Parts: sequence; C-alpha cells; structure tokens
Amino acid sequence: MASEGSADARHQAERRCYVHAVRMQGFRNLADVVVQPANGLNVFEGQNGQGKTNFLEAIVLLTGQRSFRGARLKDMLQKGAERYRIEARLTGSDGEEHIVVQESTGRGRKIRLNDRPARKASQLLELFPVVFFGPDDLEIAKGSPSNRRRFLDEGVVLCHPESSEILRTYQEVLKNRNRLLKDAYEPNFDDRLLRVYTEQLIESAHSVEAAYKSFLEVFGLEFSKSLASMTDGKHEGHVELNPSPIFSRCAREDAASLDARDKAAGSTVAGPHRLDLNIHLDGHPIQAWASQGQNRLIVIALKISLLRLVAELRRCEPVLLLDDVSSELDQGLSDLLTDYLGRQGGQVLATTTSAEAVGFSGDEVSRFKVNEGRIVGIHDGSGN
Repeated sequence: MASEGSADARHQAERRCYVHAVRMQGFRNLADVVVQPANGLNVFEGQNGQGKTNFLEAIVLLTGQRSFRGARLKDMLQKGAERYRIEARLTGSDGEEHIVVQESTGRGRKIRLNDRPARKASQLLELFPVVFFGPDDLEIAKGSPSNRRRFLDEGVVLCHPESSEILRTYQEVLKNRNRLLKDAYEPNFDDRLLRVYTEQLIESAHSVEAAYKSFLEVFGLEFSKSLASMTDGKHEGHVELNPSPIFSRCAREDAASLDARDKAAGSTVAGPHRLDLNIHLDGHPIQAWASQGQNRLIVIALKISLLRLVAELRRCEPVLLLDDVSSELDQGLSDLLTDYLGRQGGQVLATTTSAEAVGFSGDEVSRFKVNEGRIVGIHDGSGN
C-alpha cells in the first residue's frame, strides 16, 4: 500500500464531489426552495422537528439509494401530495450532472440523469458518492450485529457500486425462501421449489461473503492506519469478518441437509444475514469492553476510514453528511472534521441545533437556518 504522503497527494489530485444547488418539492415538510451549499463546511441549524434531517435524507436519495430511515413513500410525501421531486445540480466523478429523483403513488420511482432516464439506480452512486454519519451510527460499535452488517453493506456498495446487485439478489432469494419455509409442514409444501431457492441461496451467499471479505482486506488496513493517526499512535484497531459458522459448515454439505435444518426452524437460520463484524481496540473486542468514549472513537474512525477509502478507490472525493452534531460528539468530531477538511477540502453538510455549541461557527463556515421546513442562508462562509 502507498505511503500516507503519496495517498494524500492522490487525494488532492482527485476530483471532488459537490452539491451546487438542490430543490425539493412535495418532500416531507421542506418548502419549495433552492438551497445552494458552499464547497466546504455547511451547517444547517434549527430546533428538532424543523426539517434538518429531511434535507440530508433528500441528498441521500439523489445517490439512487433508499432512505437511511427505512421510510416508505407515504412517509416522505407532504400532506396532500401524490409525489415528491428532488432536483439537483452537482459535480460528480464525471463532471457536472443534473439529477432528478421523483417518486409518486402508483408509479414508483423515476430517475433522470442529464434529462435522460437513468439505466439503474446504482448509476447515480457510481457518479456521486456520499458518506452519512448520524446518531444511530453509534450502534455500529455497541449495538446488535445488524448494525455492523449495515455498515458493511454501505462500505461494499460505496467502494464498488456494482456490488449492490449482489446484495439485492441475496436479500430477494432469502425473502422468498423464508416465505416458503413458513409453511414447511403444510400438506402441499413444495420441496422442489425449496431446493431451487436453496441452491440459489448457496451461490448468492458465497458471492456476498466474497464481496465482504474483499472489502475488508483493504478497509481493515485503512481503519488501522486512520485510528493510529487520529490518536497519535496511542490506539490500534483491527476488524475482521465473523461468518455465520452454521452456514459455512452446511454449505459444504448437500442441499438436503440445509433444507431439513431450515424446515425444522421455519426460516433460514444461517448465512450472510447472520454474520458479524468483529472490531478490536488495542487487542480487545469492543463489545461489552469499550467505554462510551471509546465506542464513539471507533465509529468516527470507521466513518473517516470509509471516506478515505472511497476517495482512493473512486474518482470522486465523497460528500460527508453529518446529522445531529451534538455536544456528545463535539470536541472529537470537530477536531476530526477540521483535520478532514484541511487534508481533503471536501464538502460537508452538517445539521445541529446550535453551530456555536459544537464549534462550527467560524468565518469559513456557511450557515443555514432551518425553521418549519424553510432553509435560509445566513452566512456564506466567505469570511466577509
């Protein structure tokens, strides 16, 4: 792997991604206004429930991904609206782009890229990567394995957008197989169909685990380096995949053994949907060992490492989205963000109830006020 100095030089030479202007219509509580963020640090401040997180959610939808809240269409529509429309002018890995994401009742989601229908949703993520960091991400360190699997999925797709199809296929096969297994002891149960799903599951599961392992080979090195750099060498970190052992053993047996086991359970009891990401700090597993402060350090290091890796593997410095920056994360996050901006100079869109409280109020910061869905610029970050 290249030295840190040469990696930084590559980062400086790469194209940076920026949101230049975005307009939202019919989306949650947000007013129909054009928001024009600056290229550096942008802070959107206001009390809770005013629409700050809704704005970041709209930016994520512009990448072709689904809501990070798991929201359905009806949750995202304004009262009385039948559709939402998010339109943006931005700079991506291929230069300036015009993107429109529209979703309506009964017609589904439509995506247009430079006035033409997009071939697929992942095409947008290939052009415009973003990394999101919100309060719920602290669960990556201290929560259930599902939180760490979501982080793995995020990392795999951001670094290799084409992998989204591998993950989608596995989830679809898993859903179909589990639906069938619910009726495992009904008289008309179709064992032949179960066998088809089982063979598809084995093939798809190995593809997913291979994608995870390939991602972690490079991400693990970046994480160790980033954590050491962030703490001046005081801490070392390590990550490794903990595959679902039951599946790994049974996958080498015949499909009949898998079918018998899962029929008895009524669901698919093992596979990539049950694996975990083992995270170690100074040689210790962080679960049930790390303090609250160490958990925050680990999660910030994971996200900063992902930013750096995406920038190295892709042709575009990703936009960083920070939701609900609070006093809980203030000093550590502020220092790391300052370091990130100093090294990479990328665009950051951050929300908070008070810019002053978390140190995001300098002359170089562009500030926006969010109140009852209206977003108004109050300082352009020019220093004048």
